[in-house]
Order: sequence, then C-alpha cells, then structure tokens
Amino acid sequence: MPEVQKADQWPEGGTGVEGGFALARANDLFISTYNMGRSPQLWEEPDVFDPQRWDRPFDNPNVKGWAGYDPAKRTGTGKMKPEGGLWVANLEIASDHAMIPFGAGERKCVGDQFALLEAAVSVVMLLRRFEFDLEMPDGPVNPAKLDPDNPDKSIGTVGMVSAATIHTATGLFCRVKERFPGRTDLPPRQDPNLQAPEPEGPALGEPALVP
Repeated sequence: MPEVQKADQWPEGGTGVEGGFALARANDLFISTYNMGRSPQLWEEPDVFDPQRWDRPFDNPNVKGWAGYDPAKRTGTGKMKPEGGLWVANLEIASDHAMIPFGAGERKCVGDQFALLEAAVSVVMLLRRFEFDLEMPDGPVNPAKLDPDNPDKSIGTVGMVSAATIHTATGLFCRVKERFPGRTDLPPRQDPNLQAPEPEGPALGEPALVP
C-alpha cells in the first residue's frame, strides 16, 4: 500500500520558474483562487451569477497553454474514465486547473465531496425556513472597492481576507426572518416525479379530533 503522505521534496531553490520568478528553497507559493475565479480571461462574465455556465465550454486562445473549460470532462465522458462522478469531483480537470477550490493532484483535499454535500444540505435547510438580508452594522467595510460597474459587491461591502482560505474581514451580518412564522411542522418537500404516500390523520393546520 502506498504512503498516504510522502515526505516533501524541496527543490534546490533560486533557479526560478517559467516567467522569471525566482523562488528560494522551502518558500511557500500561494495561488489566488479568488482572482482565478473572477478572471475574465478564464471565465465569461465572471461576476454574473450564471449557474448554466458550467454547461457551456469556454476557452481563450490568448491564455498560453490553457486548454479551456470542457463540461464534458466533468462527468467522465470522452477520454475520462467511464464511471465519471459528480461534476465537482473533477472540476479542476474539466477547467484545466482554472478552478481549484479544493486543490488538485496528490495534495487535493480528501474531504471535498463531504464539504460540498454538507454545505448544500445546510444552505437548503436554512433557505427553506428563513430569509436573509445582508446588513453590515457599520456600512461597507471597504467603500473604495465598490465599483458601480461591477455587480459583485462582496469585497467592498463585506471585505475579504485571504490566507489558506478566504474569510470575511469583520464577519457576515444578516437580518434573519422566518418565512413561515410560528410553523415548526413544515412537511418535507416532495419530488414531483415521485408519488407521495397518502397522509395519515388531519392535514397541517386542521384541528385533530381528540376523543
């Protein structure tokens, strides 16, 4: 069985990398995933909320050596292994490493699927019962970063601090309102493609007959 984690292989350092940047031995090199995810060279209108972008191929011949984004590779079709997987499982491959929220290669995060599933379930459960309005108590954290021509107001309004991961500068303050005040018995959502079983007893909101 191969080792789970191999010893770090440090280069000699000082020899530089392609592009002319010299790196000293044992120095850390961080990749700005925030800037990569918002680069118009890598994504079409990156600041626009467009979930359907993941279904459209995109490339840019001006980015030397980049193969572009190929949605066919996210599901394991084409030259990928036939069993494929969730689109997030190989997004770094489909985008030729333009989107690496969990890294890539041997050091890719081993908990990426769990983290995404956990986030999706949490968001769905919260949004089903509550409405959230952003309300920063002291106003925009960095007003100078508010660009009227940029629909993405996250940096100026909330502020971002980049380290190993990206954090908000002072926290994320929201005013929370119940979507169904006083209701604690919300029924589970039913898939319209599945036949729901007939409910037993009185429907929600109807008084029950107690002998």
